[in-house]
Amino acid sequence: MSTLKEFKLQNSPFTRIVRVNMEHISLARTLNLKCFPTQVFTSYWRGIGNDDYQLQGSDGVVRCNHVETIWEYLVDGILVRADRAVG
Repeated sequence: MSTLKEFKLQNSPFTRIVRVNMEHISLARTLNLKCFPTQVFTSYWRGIGNDDYQLQGSDGVVRCNHVETIWEYLVDGILVRADRAVG
């Protein structure tokens, strides 16, 4: 823990922060999907929590799949080390 550094997000009009549920992607990876179905892709980017899907796995079998919620934040911006920040 002594090697961790604190960072601050630099204020910018171009900064974007999105809260997404990473379990949508985990489901797609678990099912070994070759491409993400529109419903999964849309739910991920809209930040939908728990959800249910009827998806066909790589074995061709359609199953009901439930997605739990684990939030993650995607930050598109500039980070500056807190101990070097100006202002």
